[in-house]
Amino acid sequence: MSSGQKDHVKLVSITDVFPPNGRTTSEVTWDLSVRKIDDNSCEYTNHVTARATEPFLAFIKHGISFEEAAAARQKASSLHNQGETPLFAKSIERTALTRA
Repeated sequence: MSSGQKDHVKLVSITDVFPPNGRTTSEVTWDLSVRKIDDNSCEYTNHVTARATEPFLAFIKHGISFEEAAAARQKASSLHNQGETPLFAKSIERTALTRA
């Protein structure tokens, strides 16, 4: 499922997950929006939600608790977003400035 407007996009997809002991999937929802603050700036918001898929739940039955898997996924996702979000925001800014 996905939806989008000029200032908001939501995308849901099944994403590969590569833990140290194999490979599985999770459902990830990206909810991105931008809000004008003034003529020279805006606020960019990036919400990411991950949900366990049936293959993920089957995968973690082999030696890891759901809580451990959730904590590891949260840590990996946070690190990824800390690096990617500023880059994505700069890309949006470059595009906006070339269209202004």
